Amino acid sequence: MAVTQNYTAPAYSPSGFATSQFNYPILLNDLNSNDRSFMKELIRKYGAENYGLWQLLMGKTATYEWTANKQYYHYEKRELHDSLSVASTVSATGAGNSVNITVGADSYYITGACAARVNETCVLASNQSVLFYISAIPSTASNNWVITLTPSNTTDIVASGNTNGAQVLAGDAILFRGIMDIGEASTLSQGLAPVYDKIYDTTTEHRDDFTITDFATMEKQEVRLSDGQFYYKYLAMDDMNKRFMNNMFVKVMEANGASNRSANGTYGTIGVQPRVSANGSTIQYTAGAPTITDFHTLGRTLNFYGAPGEYHMLMDFFSKQALDDLLFTTYKGTFLNATWESFDGGGKEAAAAYGFDTFREDNITYHFKLNPMYNPEMFYKRVATKGNSYANYSLLIPQRINQDPKMQSVTYPSFQIIWQALQTLGSPRIYTWEYGGAAPSNKTATLNDTVSMMSYFGCRVIAPNQYALFVGV
Repeated sequence: MAVTQNYTAPAYSPSGFATSQFNYPILLNDLNSNDRSFMKELIRKYGAENYGLWQLLMGKTATYEWTANKQYYHYEKRELHDSLSVASTVSATGAGNSVNITVGADSYYITGACAARVNETCVLASNQSVLFYISAIPSTASNNWVITLTPSNTTDIVASGNTNGAQVLAGDAILFRGIMDIGEASTLSQGLAPVYDKIYDTTTEHRDDFTITDFATMEKQEVRLSDGQFYYKYLAMDDMNKRFMNNMFVKVMEANGASNRSANGTYGTIGVQPRVSANGSTIQYTAGAPTITDFHTLGRTLNFYGAPGEYHMLMDFFSKQALDDLLFTTYKGTFLNATWESFDGGGKEAAAAYGFDTFREDNITYHFKLNPMYNPEMFYKRVATKGNSYANYSLLIPQRINQDPKMQSVTYPSFQIIWQALQTLGSPRIYTWEYGGAAPSNKTATLNDTVSMMSYFGCRVIAPNQYALFVGV
């Protein structure tokens, strides 16, 4: 059904009155004392329009972190148990015989080496009933290692499942089980070094300004505009502050660098969604018609990659409606098993206040929350007639302060808002200053009043493998 917008107010012409009597200004005669009947408050027909979900994010989800430098980084350790992939399909060689395979491209470190070591016991993911070991490494050419696999039993064949013992298939995974069955008086083996990655990002710049002239500053309006004030400046400042925070939230979510604007010294920053798209999980479903199988796939994936047990699911309106139809008609009452840890003691009451619906499945509690930035109709009051790339889009953010298992006093949020500050100004996260001939201070020659806002901020996403995108296509 087509959606139309109507911004036109109806024209009223009350019977018995001449509309010209109420034209402003009224200059009929000096004795004219007709009162003007109107509401003294400015109506915000779209509500408060506070679309940045800062109250939702800060606390168990995100924290603020100061940086002394434009570039900042952190380290993330990779998985504990190593594995390799098979680069290309090879023929099996029969019971008890060795087979050479080339290690797949996704198995190498930045140095071009991989974790393969002689005497490592392994299995193929598709055929885990057959144990074999790496008996030799014929080639260690950069990003092109060749390893020899030998079955641990003479009656076994190194082959992928469902091939009748005929082939080791490209893409099959070689899973490490440790150095086993090496006999008496064993000698030194090659160790596996822990690997961790350095994750870089930079702060970006965000500014907004508003200037009002002397006459506009002085002129009193007939309706209260903001905070009980009758002067336009206060409405402009209130709007600018809300817009600044909304835009900052959107930047934290979707920023993807600014390489084409580097001439002015900026690098941009990388937000939550691009990090998750690159390093988290993406589960797709048929737009408008998700199934229980799709939702189980989501839960299974999150559990596989370290799910903390509680998630905020930021959603566009279409995905929210589709999941409401699916889940709350299929699993009535399941919400009673939900946890509420991410609401800092506020429990169900806090969840209700923030507009959440909650559902528990696959050992995970999901808190569903509409994210206005995903719908132009909600954020901009404009229908996306040519399509909306965020339609049927959901971002899942883990709700946990991750605690180091050995250093109990060290904790990590899901992500951090990184900010850089000018030390001479007292290190605020957002600078706000006022200047001009009509300003209270910082006088200049021109009779106007300018209010400026500036922030230097970025985003640090911690362990994006625990995040996910649930997208209808």
